[in-house]
Amino acid sequence: MPRLISIYIFKEILTPFLLSAGILTATIILSSSLDMVDLVVTYGVGPSTVLWFLLSTVPNFLVDIIPISFLIAVLVAFARLSSESEIIALKGSGVGLFTLIKPVLVMSIAVYLLTLVISLHINPWGNKNLKKIMFEVARTATAAGIEEQTFFWTRPGHSRGFKGVVLYVDHFAEDNETMRGVFISQKEEDGTKSVILAESGLFVPSSDDVSISLILEDGTIHRSREGSTDYNLATFDKYTLALDLAEGRRPGRPTHETSNRELYVGELREKIKVVAAKNWPSLNKDILDLHKRFSMPAAVFVFAILGIPLGIQKVRSAKLTGFSVAIAVVLIYYLISKQVESLGKSGLINPVLAAWMPNIVLGAIGAYIFYRAAIDRPVGVMKAIEDLYGSICEIFKKKRIGESKKKGRGK
Repeated sequence: MPRLISIYIFKEILTPFLLSAGILTATIILSSSLDMVDLVVTYGVGPSTVLWFLLSTVPNFLVDIIPISFLIAVLVAFARLSSESEIIALKGSGVGLFTLIKPVLVMSIAVYLLTLVISLHINPWGNKNLKKIMFEVARTATAAGIEEQTFFWTRPGHSRGFKGVVLYVDHFAEDNETMRGVFISQKEEDGTKSVILAESGLFVPSSDDVSISLILEDGTIHRSREGSTDYNLATFDKYTLALDLAEGRRPGRPTHETSNRELYVGELREKIKVVAAKNWPSLNKDILDLHKRFSMPAAVFVFAILGIPLGIQKVRSAKLTGFSVAIAVVLIYYLISKQVESLGKSGLINPVLAAWMPNIVLGAIGAYIFYRAAIDRPVGVMKAIEDLYGSICEIFKKKRIGESKKKGRGK
């Protein structure tokens, strides 16, 4: 009997879980469609690059989508069991919520492991790959925009070009890649001005695959500084010039820096050791980012415990059912998470505690509600969730109205 019930619960949860995950993933893909169109129309990339862009983007959202889909699935499954009086029939047969939660927890373990693999391995790979794709697209588009006997620089309102650099090319060689008669004027942030003249030049990716280098041959460098009478002249046979792409590039902003999102767990731990040894202010943020790799997937256990009692409780109105209940719970989780994250980054609370606080708070609430529902003493939690959900929606509504008025005054 327990085995049949477990299989039955599995089936009830699996279908809405896959459906919710598919719909949410498709929504994310559609939201990225403008970037994909931008890649094709503006930068002229091929289908393979668009596909890699898509595959690199999706894992970043799956860490959130999978736990939310599991919450929706548990709510939908137990709401149906409750509405068709199957929960009452099971309790009459001696099968209580403590028995029904077992297959849910088993399934949540599988979902947790899947989300954990994405969080620890696939997501960093996706972020690294996405950065490489964006930089390669930007590099190719920038190099392709260079014309013979035309000064090339970042015009106001345009993204193509190199920051602080004016480039002139007399002509291209037969391979259409090697530049002949190269003139470069560069101004650095410290006021140093450089003029470089070279017989030839060639763009190549740097060893880190995320920056652009210009290999120059047979030339001279003229360098001076504002407010100084010093003047330096040097000749070279071969010179490598690192170039930064102009900021504000769409899509994405290539950068030489490596963010925590691109680091695997081992790399992030090594970074934390270095940051702790040098006493840098980013230590709390780095520790928080590390523990969120584990706390976000663990949210499925919290949603499992919350989803069962919320699913079997009756709702006063039709405005807050199924998917809406899940959105309300996720909003509460999100608000708690953002508040404690800011406290953890500032050092007001321990960053490890800040990473796990949403799970601890909602897990404790969920355990209490579940216990009350299991002993047939449910609490009026749905009314509280409905009221809180209504208050949050009202806040966002007022915010949208305020922004609309500001835009209206701006026009």
